[in-house]
Amino acid sequence: MIALDHLVRFGLGIIVVAGLFALVRISRVRLQGWWGVRALLGNLSHFTVAGLLTALAFPSGARLQVSESMEMGIHLLAAWFAFCVGCSLDRLAFRRGSAVEMILEVGQFGLCSIMVVVVTWVVLQVGGLDQTAFEWPTVLALCALVGFGTSTFGSKSTSRPSTVAECKPLIATALGTVVFAIGVSELRLAEIKIGLPFAPSGRELLIEGRAMELILTVVLGFLVGLVADLLTRDCQRKMVLFLLILSLMFGGGIAAVCGLEPLGVGLAAAVWLINTTLRRLDVLRVLKAGGSPMNSGIHFSGGWFLGCFLAQWGLDWRTTVFVFLAIVAIRPLAGLGAGFLVGRLMPMPSLRGLRVAPATLLGTSDLALVAALIFGYLLPDPVGGSIVAAMVAAQWLLSMCKAFFKEDVFLNAAGSPPAQPSPRLRL
Repeated sequence: MIALDHLVRFGLGIIVVAGLFALVRISRVRLQGWWGVRALLGNLSHFTVAGLLTALAFPSGARLQVSESMEMGIHLLAAWFAFCVGCSLDRLAFRRGSAVEMILEVGQFGLCSIMVVVVTWVVLQVGGLDQTAFEWPTVLALCALVGFGTSTFGSKSTSRPSTVAECKPLIATALGTVVFAIGVSELRLAEIKIGLPFAPSGRELLIEGRAMELILTVVLGFLVGLVADLLTRDCQRKMVLFLLILSLMFGGGIAAVCGLEPLGVGLAAAVWLINTTLRRLDVLRVLKAGGSPMNSGIHFSGGWFLGCFLAQWGLDWRTTVFVFLAIVAIRPLAGLGAGFLVGRLMPMPSLRGLRVAPATLLGTSDLALVAALIFGYLLPDPVGGSIVAAMVAAQWLLSMCKAFFKEDVFLNAAGSPPAQPSPRLRL
């Protein structure tokens, strides 16, 4: 029996959430000319606030049950966002992609990872963080968490607007997904047992070792991609999204039960599908159309998780401040440093006078929020929730800064006068 005060609190919380979305609707109509309002509505922060308020309005018992059920939803969202990244690793996209951008993205991610490792080691030595929570798998996954979202280097494109067939390969984000999957596989600590169909009763195949788990993740991802390819081959265009989500639910569910990483399964499935399917354009259109509800869902989930955590355990403020500063400071510095070093060390004329856009330095990826939520479910209570809170706050700040500087303002990474747009090199 639910107490009356719980019902009243839940009703008031739903009214506040409804009022929030009414305010958002009014702001879209009346205050669209203000850059601050556009930035707040563009980064979907109202969905995060709605999730936070909804979690606080729920009774404690129901809140915990819903939070446990949402963990499976996080696995599906993780597989979806990794699938979107993997679909950019297309052989046609590599032919159209710029080698300069790819080199700089990998350089930024590598420099960012080195800086995260060094700074984390220094902070651990001075006693600023809990050493039991920040072991090497956590630090490795944290490198990917900070490095997610590396996107476009170079000048603003003056060519015609890109179509769905001209997606840019997200090399650094895919590399971060692999690094995150390797680090998180050490945190799951799950044994995979497979019953042998023709063996005597009680005989099972036990898969041990992280290398075997990564191989099994890739194999499962390829199988999911093959199933998605077969299902979407002769279906109607409006059914492609449904069949892709069904395939990812199947693969993400198996990965969650076996202790594998859904991010790795989604990435491998996308690499297989996008390079073998005959409906490449339909898949890319579906990913573009389905991005908005998935983004809204992950922001609402982040607010819900944060609300549950604040109501039950609270935050470790040292971890929150450290991860927040790492995201808002290390990745922009790594972007500037990568542009400077690559422009000086590589003998390519197109790399001289590199300019780095604020959209690259300050841009964030929703995949990072998915990874933070996975952290929240795997790490100890104070540390996991603190990482989610730091990611939410960092995404809000970086999106506001990005809106302030605008995407057509460029920074000179090499300290030289602005140069012409870099030519597009073929790999």
